[in-house]
Amino acid sequence: MKKIFLMLMAFSLVYVLAAPSSTFAGGGSNCVTLYSKANFKGEHIRVCGDRKDLSKIGWNDKTRSMKTEDITVYLYFDKNYKKYYAKGLPHTWYQHVQAGVSSLRFNTIEA
Repeated sequence: MKKIFLMLMAFSLVYVLAAPSSTFAGGGSNCVTLYSKANFKGEHIRVCGDRKDLSKIGWNDKTRSMKTEDITVYLYFDKNYKKYYAKGLPHTWYQHVQAGVSSLRFNTIEA
């Protein structure tokens, strides 16, 4: 039991050190960071606001991992929010994202 408690405490400390300061400041932002390789490696771009065509910012079919901030993000395989793929929850890191994301939309109701 003591080992489990110590592991949970260590995980909590890692989260606190790795989480963006806006997580705790209450300010926050409605953005997502997209990475070109799995496990948050390679090129990355921070996107704030809906993007109906990621090719306009040079990021079509490029996302392989992502980190969400203060809002839910919806990913789509096709531009103009067609062919829904997945939902990214707030404050969550996704190590592997299937290739082919062409647009994304934020849930502004949560903002």
